[in-house]
Parts: sequence; structure tokens; C-alpha cells
Amino acid sequence: MTTTSLGRDQSAGSLDLVVRISDIAATVDDPATACQQALALLIPYTRATAGAVFLPVAGEAGSFVAADVSADHGSGPQAADGSNLPTALAVATPDPVSVDSGGRLLIAVRSSGAVVAVLALLLPDGSGTDATADPATAGNELHAVCTLVGRSLGRVADRQAATEQAASRNTALESEVRRRNDSLTLARQRASAASRAAEAFFTALSHDLKTPLHTILAVLDQPENAPGSADRSSLSADQCRLIRAEAADMLTRVDHLLSLSPRGSDRDGPSQVIVASALTPALSAYREVLALQGQRLSVGLAEDVNEPVLTDSEILLQALDAVMARIVPAGGSHTVHIDVRFGGPRLLTLVTCPNGILTHDDLAALTSPMAFDGAVVTARQTADEVQVEIDVPAHRLTNRRRSSLRQVLLVDDNVVTRRLGAAMITALGYPVTSASSGAEAIEALRSSGFGLVLMDIRMPERDGLSTVAGIRAGEAGAQARETPIVALTANAAPGDAGRSLLAGMDAHVTKPFTKAQLAAVLTDYISPSA
Repeated sequence: MTTTSLGRDQSAGSLDLVVRISDIAATVDDPATACQQALALLIPYTRATAGAVFLPVAGEAGSFVAADVSADHGSGPQAADGSNLPTALAVATPDPVSVDSGGRLLIAVRSSGAVVAVLALLLPDGSGTDATADPATAGNELHAVCTLVGRSLGRVADRQAATEQAASRNTALESEVRRRNDSLTLARQRASAASRAAEAFFTALSHDLKTPLHTILAVLDQPENAPGSADRSSLSADQCRLIRAEAADMLTRVDHLLSLSPRGSDRDGPSQVIVASALTPALSAYREVLALQGQRLSVGLAEDVNEPVLTDSEILLQALDAVMARIVPAGGSHTVHIDVRFGGPRLLTLVTCPNGILTHDDLAALTSPMAFDGAVVTARQTADEVQVEIDVPAHRLTNRRRSSLRQVLLVDDNVVTRRLGAAMITALGYPVTSASSGAEAIEALRSSGFGLVLMDIRMPERDGLSTVAGIRAGEAGAQARETPIVALTANAAPGDAGRSLLAGMDAHVTKPFTKAQLAAVLTDYISPSA
């Protein structure tokens, strides 16, 4: 092939060709497809006998293989003179427009400096009349048109590369967000475990120090030790006052020590909140972030979540944040549903999203027993959606239990405390039954009716919180589920009272307590007519 030229009718169509190929470059996202469509327009425009798109061979610089040799005009991939296009090309650094040794017109498509495709056209020898129109010569119309075609198609490859880079960055970002979330979850679990260990130490310390002090003060408050009593023991009035003062001072020191517990320095645990108000800022933030990703948020709040309750809203928000942090990066046009309601003594928050957004690893991390201290997270998956439920204990403050029965059940593992407590209750005019463990308390409630249960918390085998939860669940029979139960305990660390109420207690009274305090509790929960 020596020279090739365009006729005047072809020259008039150059602008139309460039515009049409520019439209292809603007609307087609796949470079190979765009090159094939452009080739179909170039073949009749250049009067080529055959044409093909060649794509680079991975790992072999300057090597290209035919993507589709069937793109042709007229006689097909084989030219009229018997020559045809090869299935491979070897071009080290092709120019934007060139003619190879086989006489084929080559148009290089570049993206970021690299050749991503080559359009090869087999032109007929001597088909032109303009001797200055060598396709490889800059300055002629064919060269200019082919150069513009290569640049237009290069923009398709640029756009695809930018899209792939953005997707890669998004994937890397999502992976990093998940990694950091997992790291934060692990760190929170470790910190929570350390906090629980420290809290257990302070609780044991409170119990072991305050229980004997309570015993001393209770003994001193017995009628036989009252000033002027004829039955006074060998202790003088001054000795009794001294012992009482020293015991009270020791209690003050113990209370100060307990104020340094992890609960006191971190968070106070359960508190009185209106759930709807506590969730409003977080729900607004979720709605805005989801909107940026093209997603929507639907919120359903039951009417009773506008009432004041005792719950740990901080734990609820931590769990809800963790769920949403794994949903938001997914993007898409779907809707996320958040529904909040009460289920007995529990606050239930249900997050629903389409299936496929939360991975198996996401669900495993969210539902791990160690994920959230104080919240239980479960997941249900169907063919269409995933539901993640956050279960947090809640005590509805509008509930108030009272009884018409006068019989009192006193539960404590310490024999001295049982004796002194029973003496106080009897002196106040109420019949009393004693139990030394949670199991004995449940058995007593099964067999008899009680107007009030006074329960210690720290007991071996089954503690008071577990026992009251079992009573509320019906372990002692349906007739005992609504019996008023008050904690009488040495647990006085910040948050202990809230945890008692969330477990099912009606009140939390700390040791040492006086006879007057005990009388107030009895009249609060047992009707005067009883």
C-alpha cells in the first residue's frame, strides 16, 4: 500500500463520522464495545476491505490479539486481493495513526499513556486520487479523523479506568471501615471484660465490708441495746455510741472507696429516659447519611416508647451504631427500617434491610455474646431480607406493684442478717419467713403467698438478680410473678440500683438499713388494710 485518499463525498462526511464516534464514546462504557462500534463506521468511511479491533495481551508488551475479526464491510475479513487481517499484531509503541509493514492502517487507542486497543483497517491499494493523503502522514484529513477517533475512544478507556479506581477505593474504604469497626469492637470487648472484672471486685468488696458493719449497727439498734433499757447488755451507753460512730465512719470510707469503681468513672449504667427522645438525634443522623448513599430510612416507634423508662440507652445506641455502620457503606436505592417497641420488660429495636447487605462476618460480629455488655443482638435471615434485633432490659416506671398479703419472705445467705432482719420485721408487726438461697425463695413462693419479698443480691449458686428474673418469668408459678420484690443488699456501686430494677426488682435498698427504713418499705408495698 502506497497512498490512500478520501473522495470529496467522504470528506464531507468526516465531521458526521467524528460526531457519531464522539456520541459512542460518550454513551458506551465498555472500551472494546465502543471500538467495535467505531470500527463499523470507519470501514465504509475509509472504504476498507476488512477491519478488526486488537486488544493487548496481558503481560506481553507490544502484543495484541484480535477481539473480533468478523467486523467487516463488503467481502469480509479477507480482502479482494486475497490478503486478510491477522489474528495477532506485534507493535512496540504504535503512533496514534500509522501503517504497518503489511499495509494495514492502525489507529491506537490510549489511556493514561498506555495503548489499550488498536483498530486495524485493510485499505485497498491505489483507491485514492490524492497523492498527499498517505494515512501515516500528519496534516491530511484521514490522519486527522483517525487521530480524533483514537482520542475519543481513549476517553472511554479513561472513564472505565476512573470508575474501576473509584470502585477499588470504595472497596478498600469499606474494608478499612469494617476492619476498624472490628478493632473497636474487640477493644470494647476487652475493656468491657476488664471493667466487669474490676466491678466484680468492688461488688465483692462492698458486700464483704458492709455486711458485717450492717450486722454491728443492727445489733446496736435492737431494743435491748437502746438507751435506758433494763435489758441492756454488758456494753455501756458510751461504748455503744463509740461502736456506732466507728461503724458509721467505716461505712463512709467504704462508700468513698466504692465511688472509685469503674462504673462511677465510666458511665452510670441504666438511667431514666424517654426512649423516643434519646433515639431522635441518632435516627436523624442515620437518615442523612443513608440519603447521601441513595438509601432511605423508615422509622416506626411504638406509642409507649414516649413514656419514661429505666434503661441503658448508651448500650442501645452503641449496638444500633454498630449495625448501621455496616449497612450504610453498601449504598443502593433500598430502604432500611428501624422499629422500636416494648416486649415485656425488654426494649426491642428491630433493624431490617435487604438480604446481601450484611455479610456472614457482619452478622457473626454483631451477634457475638461479647459484642455488647448489656444488650443481646440476634439476627434472622430470609431470602429477601435480614432482621437484626437489639434486646435491652427496660423497667417501665409506670408499673407499681402492691399486695394485700402481710406475710414477708426474707432471702439472705447470711444467717446473722436473716435473724436480725426477721427480728425487725416481726417487731413491726409482720409475719416473716426466711430463705437462705434463691432456690429456697422460689420453692417458698410456689407453696405460699407472700405480700413482699426482701432479697439479697450477692448469694452463692444463684444470685438475687437471677432469682428475681426467674420469678418474673414464672418459675415460682403464675401467682408469684407480680409479687413485690425489694433488693436488700450491700451492692451500692453506681448503677447497681438500676440493674436491680432492670432485673425485675421493685426497689433497691442498701445495707445497712434502719428499722425506720424497713418500715417505710413494708408500708410502700403492703396495703394498710392487709
